[in-house]
Amino acid sequence: MLLKMLRKCYHFVVFFAAMPFLIMTRFSKYVYVSELISLVPFRIGEHIRYYFYKNSLASCGENVVINFGTVISYPDTTIGNHIWIGPYNIFGRVDIGDFTLTAQSCHFLSGPHLHGFDDLSTPIMYQLGHSERLKIGPDIWVGANSTVMANIGHGCVVGAGSVVIKDIPPYSVAVGNPARVIRTRNPGV
Repeated sequence: MLLKMLRKCYHFVVFFAAMPFLIMTRFSKYVYVSELISLVPFRIGEHIRYYFYKNSLASCGENVVINFGTVISYPDTTIGNHIWIGPYNIFGRVDIGDFTLTAQSCHFLSGPHLHGFDDLSTPIMYQLGHSERLKIGPDIWVGANSTVMANIGHGCVVGAGSVVIKDIPPYSVAVGNPARVIRTRNPGV
């Protein structure tokens, strides 16, 4: 009985610790608040981030761990159930499927054409790009230091240090820069 009451109190405290961050999103860019909350350390930081994202993203499932240093740039991001996001990940506009695992320092851009550069008379920083929404998973593993600019199908593994510039078909193992499929996880194919 006492343990149950202590757990309720803990969740109550964590929820209220997340409230100032939720309020800040009304007065500041979402990405800035995400950067700030990414710096809350230890296990309590994981819990505060979970409550923040559960209440501010388009969708955030159950059993989600978002580690230290991870920044989610847009509130229209969706996160499925049973997710482990490693430390220092960066997310653009992304839908993350259930049972997804990412290692440290993975970057999920909003597509491969975020910046225009064709007009030589205009500085690149002033040229418009094109933002896309990525679909990641479900049931995938993305290795450390990977950069993802395209969709990753169901059941895929992306090797550490890979740069995904084209969609990866379901049940593939992809590695390299640019990432290429080296085998399938589905022996029936």
